[in-house]
Amino acid sequence: MFVVPALLSACAAAVLWRYRRSVLDLWLLVMLWTWLVDILLQFVPVLVERFSIGYYSGRIYGLLSTTIILIVLVVDATAINARFVISAMARRRESANRAAVMEAVTASIAHEIKQPLTSISLYSSAGATALNGLQPDLDRARAAFDNINEDVALAVHIMDATRSMFVKGGDKRGDLDCNELLQSALGALKNELEMRRITTELDLTNPLPLIHGSKTQLHQVISNLVMNSADAMSAVAGRPRILSLTARIEEAETILITIRDTGVGIQADAFDKIFEPFFTTKETGMGLGLAICRWIVATHGGELWASPNQGSGTIFYLRLPAKQGADSPPEPPLEIPEFRMSGGRE
Repeated sequence: MFVVPALLSACAAAVLWRYRRSVLDLWLLVMLWTWLVDILLQFVPVLVERFSIGYYSGRIYGLLSTTIILIVLVVDATAINARFVISAMARRRESANRAAVMEAVTASIAHEIKQPLTSISLYSSAGATALNGLQPDLDRARAAFDNINEDVALAVHIMDATRSMFVKGGDKRGDLDCNELLQSALGALKNELEMRRITTELDLTNPLPLIHGSKTQLHQVISNLVMNSADAMSAVAGRPRILSLTARIEEAETILITIRDTGVGIQADAFDKIFEPFFTTKETGMGLGLAICRWIVATHGGELWASPNQGSGTIFYLRLPAKQGADSPPEPPLEIPEFRMSGGRE
């Protein structure tokens, strides 16, 4: 009566022991061995007297084995359910983080693209005014439309730069010359700075070691810092509005870029907060520009901080590591002159 089940259990246990693949197979193997031992213990009443130690040993074994296996299965099922709950919570957090990233991307694009769109609106009005007079001023209108084209190109550049920060594979990096990077950023903002009557001074060290990074992202950082300085000088009256940019090489094989303005400055207790997300000292600011700038600089292995300027205004410091083992760019025939754009003074 007990021989056939015992043989089948033993054969099944041997097959599972040889070909087990999963946790389910392991539990089946445990159950089969328990069942096999329980079947063998059925012979106890035949071999020993009923109500003896051997008899009760078989009954106690059956009770303990089923109880232990039941407890272990309940614990394992509870652990599996806990992992499912943790996985569901992780997916929920991932969804919330993705929504936060999308919100940050949208806010960043809106923050960065506001400036060229404002310029486009002003230049279009100036162009329309030049054409609507009794004697249309074609030269003035042509200049306004040229400026509109430049601002459109700048808006496209900002959108591409912002998108590259959040798209996989969009962060294309290469060897860059800081002097060219500063000149390019100021050239793109020349019209805006002239409209605000800001005098811009550019003092470069030639030559500088190359750096390795993303041109679009670092261009965005410099442009953002320049526009923050320009905004700080918009309310200045009675003294010159001067924006000074310098680039120097430090002893630690790093390049230090400074952006100095003569604006209204920042309160002392706010210097530690201006780089935090959503903290802003502007009435209409979003508080994302400087936070994104510091993040970009950090991904390039650099540092970004600020301090008060002597007299008035603020100084932003941008430190970037020079490319290791890189040769300095060849020296041009003529030294780079001091770059100065004068937009007038008040």
